[in-house]
Amino acid sequence: MRELSRDAFVDLLTGIRSSWAHFEQRDSYGAPDDLAEIRRWRRGAPTDPSYYADYAAMLARLAGRGRSLRRLKVVSEPLSEYHRWIRSMIAPIIEAGEATRWLPRRAVLGHRLPATDYYLLDGSSVVLLDFDGDGRLLSRLLTTEPGVVRACAAAFEECWVLGAGLTGAAVAG
Repeated sequence: MRELSRDAFVDLLTGIRSSWAHFEQRDSYGAPDDLAEIRRWRRGAPTDPSYYADYAAMLARLAGRGRSLRRLKVVSEPLSEYHRWIRSMIAPIIEAGEATRWLPRRAVLGHRLPATDYYLLDGSSVVLLDFDGDGRLLSRLLTTEPGVVRACAAAFEECWVLGAGLTGAAVAG
């Protein structure tokens, strides 16, 4: 495994040839920018569109080149505050091209899942995301080890078919 800088990680994402599959399992993330937007949301203000504009633009460019972009969120119910906020602001991300499904955590009990969030890139490499207990990203670890890639691909596909889109009633807010 090789640790990636933020820039190297972004280069991998924007350089995909066919697809990414982003698997998320945490109930909250402690990114400082997210925390500021959540505070705004708590006060009843909508999320500032500039907050996600760069990400949405990247998604639109990749989707426009025919790349498949999927995100699966395994969540506890009722939803955490973080995921209630995400639900309130994710429509532009989906419209830009990242298909997103939500799956209640109880639906994956008994399934073999990797121990952390990850990106499966082009079906040939995985970036494992390592977080501290407060949800702050500590590192991004790239691997092309075939067993890890197969396990992550299998877990994602198995759970993807169980997930529901944002309009689905399967995830209680």
